[in-house]
Amino acid sequence: MRLAVVSLMAVASAVGTAAAQTLPPLDKAQVEAIRGACERQEPACDPAALFGSFERTELERVLDRTHLVIDHAPWGKTLRKIIVEPQDVFAPEDAPFDLLDIFHRTTRRYVIDREVLLRPGEVWKQSRVDETMRKLHDPTEMVVAVAVPVVSDQPGTVDLLVVTRDVWSIRLNSNY
Repeated sequence: MRLAVVSLMAVASAVGTAAAQTLPPLDKAQVEAIRGACERQEPACDPAALFGSFERTELERVLDRTHLVIDHAPWGKTLRKIIVEPQDVFAPEDAPFDLLDIFHRTTRRYVIDREVLLRPGEVWKQSRVDETMRKLHDPTEMVVAVAVPVVSDQPGTVDLLVVTRDVWSIRLNSNY
């Protein structure tokens, strides 16, 4: 039983690693410059650039599919809505492993939504978004948990996009 869990996790890790190679990594100076822009609340802030390559790949896949655009200046805006996009364990390009998704159950949107600390109607607070990502990202349950501001169609508001990819249902040694 233990070997099966290790094998499944190795496959998931290997597949995830292959998908993560599509974006070049940023060097330390670039990351620090972006982090500084975010702290100073400048439009040069790119919250997606601060994620790892695997998280950025997942985020870009969802942004492309949903036609959403990251808002680089969410400060002072009111949160209009939360958009939750849970992903399957295996992405479509991970064939033939994506057939294993029929055995996997993703966390429901409303469960992820209720874990978000910033609620609609509140003013954007990056610290709450960061704490939400920390809260959602448990390596035994979720391998991806990213949250970014996206452009809203109403002036003075911003939407929050939460992208997750969980692996809890492929852990055969869990005690549910």
